[in-house]
Amino acid sequence: MSSTYYGPEVLRTEAWQLRSYAASVSSTLTNVDQEISNLNDCSSQALPAEILRRSYEAQRQQLLHIPDLLTSFAHALEQAAETFELADRPIALAGPEAYPPALATNKSTAGVLGEQSLPPRPLADNLPCWSEWGQDTWQAAVTPIPQAVLKFIAATRRENLTVTSHVAAQITQADPQDILSEISNPAPAWSLSGIELFFLGGLLQLPGFLGVADPLQGCSDEEAHAHLAQARQSLLQRRYLNQTPEGEQPDHDLSRLLHIAAAATQGLVAVQNTTHAVIYLAPGGIIMQQPLADHRVGFTAVETLSEVQTCLQTLLVAFQGPPAPGADITIAQPVLEYTCGVLSNDPSPKKIAACAAALTQTGLQPESAAAFALALARPISTGYITIFHRDACTAKRQSGFAWLTGASGVWIAGLPHPVFPTALTWQPASSHTEKLALDTIFAYHS
Repeated sequence: MSSTYYGPEVLRTEAWQLRSYAASVSSTLTNVDQEISNLNDCSSQALPAEILRRSYEAQRQQLLHIPDLLTSFAHALEQAAETFELADRPIALAGPEAYPPALATNKSTAGVLGEQSLPPRPLADNLPCWSEWGQDTWQAAVTPIPQAVLKFIAATRRENLTVTSHVAAQITQADPQDILSEISNPAPAWSLSGIELFFLGGLLQLPGFLGVADPLQGCSDEEAHAHLAQARQSLLQRRYLNQTPEGEQPDHDLSRLLHIAAAATQGLVAVQNTTHAVIYLAPGGIIMQQPLADHRVGFTAVETLSEVQTCLQTLLVAFQGPPAPGADITIAQPVLEYTCGVLSNDPSPKKIAACAAALTQTGLQPESAAAFALALARPISTGYITIFHRDACTAKRQSGFAWLTGASGVWIAGLPHPVFPTALTWQPASSHTEKLALDTIFAYHS
């Protein structure tokens, strides 16, 4: 009897394909489920709709469970590959530490998208990463004003604190030379730490901020109180916060700027590598929000929409290059995120070659698959630009595109297709496609 042997790389490739199949099957079943639910009594003359519905309902749960079965089998193959790799490694240590448990070393492969399988996220927690661009549920969350801020403000008002003459003597205007801009040349008019920003937001009774993480997360009540007291003192010294007969009030211009940003229902998010900008588009004005040095946030009032376009075109120059080789690449979003996690943990030539081989087996051209795997492992530039509509808590995309620049060239991807939301198509980018994508974004500006 002949035997067939499968090495770890073959097992991982098969697992990769299973995850891709699971995503495709899930998308197809979702569409079928929707079509069946939309049937009416006149949908079919040969087979009454009610009979079709009953027949489908009897098998529905089993059908919907197929993607989970495929994913579970993929996870089992990955565990087997991990076990084989551990067995093949030379034993450098004696004792129990020489044999780490397979499950403990395989956390990154748990599920279609394990928490530890994603690359590190240097952005604020409420802004999605570029590799999440293909998610059908993509949205950026507004960070609400922390309860610690609201308690501090209430306590401060009760104590009826005033500025002492010593503090008043130290009041100075912030030096604009100390403010650094990441995307545009003019320095932001206002520079705030995260705690200062949320303190002012609490005073103005704003719902929260987009693109800024909670600066007090993990602080005890005493620590939060000390940080807020220091932030309040700094704002008073710089006259960002003023004493009035009605109590402490933010500077009038700063107050108006923050109100415009909070009230805007439409805006732009531009992300490149580890930096980003949020641009609020409101009838009362255009406000640009950017991260600055020393974990500060800058706010600038922008005069016209053409200035915003100029800033974004400057950003686009940073990733311009030759179009990526080969044809378009269509890849399931869960597979993309999983692959990014695998390659971020091990961007070795061996792992890149294995990922390229797996992509080729899914139907991609070898040239495109190799270049795409290399770009995922060692990206030169990544990011996205999107125009969004915002409600009180979240911002959802209306239009936009993401990009991935590797050593061989640039890929660009629009929004996922509504019929197949789990698949994303990356196409070789040119200056023409980049300009067209940017023009499409501004066509959505109301």
